[in-house]
Amino acid sequence: MLRHKALFAFLFFAALVWPLSSATLNFMVVETGPPRESPSGDGPPAVFESSALWEDCLLDLFFEAGHIVSNSPILRLAGLSAADFPGSNRPAGNFPPEILPEMEAAALGGADYLILALLVYPPGAAGPKAKPEEVNLRVYSFSSREGPGLEEGPFTCRLVYEGGAPLNPSPEAPPEGNRPGGPAWGEEGGKEIERDRAKRLIRGLVPHIKD
Repeated sequence: MLRHKALFAFLFFAALVWPLSSATLNFMVVETGPPRESPSGDGPPAVFESSALWEDCLLDLFFEAGHIVSNSPILRLAGLSAADFPGSNRPAGNFPPEILPEMEAAALGGADYLILALLVYPPGAAGPKAKPEEVNLRVYSFSSREGPGLEEGPFTCRLVYEGGAPLNPSPEAPPEGNRPGGPAWGEEGGKEIERDRAKRLIRGLVPHIKD
């Protein structure tokens, strides 16, 4: 009986404290490079599997870190690159108008941070198994007073972190763990390598999220 009372007290205390020590995050995966329409012209193409993998990794890792997370739909912006988004190279630049409604909804909904994962695909990428060539990760704070300030309509955000890495190496430079004779990039074993690399890069964002 005492053990049950102690467990109840712990759960009650955790329920009170956990939300107070967590940041509220909204994240968005943006595919850049390939056209927005399917090759047949019958509407938008399906989301690339790699984009869905990154979305899952972002959700899992930040939830495990104790934060409150939500996501916006994966977007595909044709012909753009990471340089078209405000960052250290363009601190006073504007965001592409396609993502502003989602950013506004996140800010007005009480999010503390917006996390953008910009996946750069080859211009001719097609089919669900196409792989991104690189990723650019950015953390924008809706409350921080540090970093370049970016005003977009009813909200202001600040860039607090930016980093990137190549993702789809050439055969001469396979990803770590993907050696000759092992699983090919994009096959089942290669997908686990891709997931591990995504998680390793995303973990680098966690210290920049302040409760």
